[in-house]
Amino acid sequence: MDLADGDRCSSILRQVFFNYFGYLGYTDMPLDEVNRRLSQAGFNSPNQAADMSVAQLRDALGVDAVVRGHVLDANNFTGGFYAETRIRAALKMIDLKNGRTLWETEHQEWDNSSILTLTVVDTIQSQVENVNVPQAYYKIAESFVLKVIEELPDPAEYREPDIRLPRIQGIRAEAGASDPKSGRFDLVRVDLAGEPGLTATFDVLQRRDGIAMVESLPGKYHGVYRVKPEDGMADIVIVGRLKNKDGMVGKKVYKVSLPATQKTGLDTALR
Repeated sequence: MDLADGDRCSSILRQVFFNYFGYLGYTDMPLDEVNRRLSQAGFNSPNQAADMSVAQLRDALGVDAVVRGHVLDANNFTGGFYAETRIRAALKMIDLKNGRTLWETEHQEWDNSSILTLTVVDTIQSQVENVNVPQAYYKIAESFVLKVIEELPDPAEYREPDIRLPRIQGIRAEAGASDPKSGRFDLVRVDLAGEPGLTATFDVLQRRDGIAMVESLPGKYHGVYRVKPEDGMADIVIVGRLKNKDGMVGKKVYKVSLPATQKTGLDTALR
């Protein structure tokens, strides 16, 4: 692994992980504040922070737990008719009161293209995208985090009896066209089922936040996202939100696989 690639990948993976981690039920500290406190404690670089003891982290950050990560392998390669980006990293959540490991995982994610599996045009486009190293790492980091985040315990379900978070029972998306004659995919319709009489919205992560939903029947909410040309035909992440009058918000993260070809009326069931 090239050291420069490793540092670049670590920085991108850290930011992407935090973006998604924020949708879980933890009370998290912003990365800027984490960096400021680490710097105040005399740890000014990722390499220095990686060597901090549990006691040093506890004193510097003043939090109950941290997630520590190490990129074990990172590579971005483009040559001939082949392009590849990969990340392998280990993550661990540590209780800073006693040093106990609360959760840990090691995962590898990679993305590749070759003339053997794609058309020449698709391969060339993949290579063009792969040459943009930060973009390539961001794309693979997002795929990495989406799979890893599913393994993390979400404390929202344990805090619910105390703070009474609104419950989202289910969510579904339908990918289709605003003009059936065009045959062109340009809409994502989102249906959310939950407690009635609340305020429902959804985010299309990295694209748009706070899209309003309308309650057509008690507990049945509907909203629409209009796909932009720059969105492309790729996976998107929808975050459903349900807010009560006390300001408490229930939220769920779902990944939607958009169609590889632009067809209308294609239903995509969400987990």
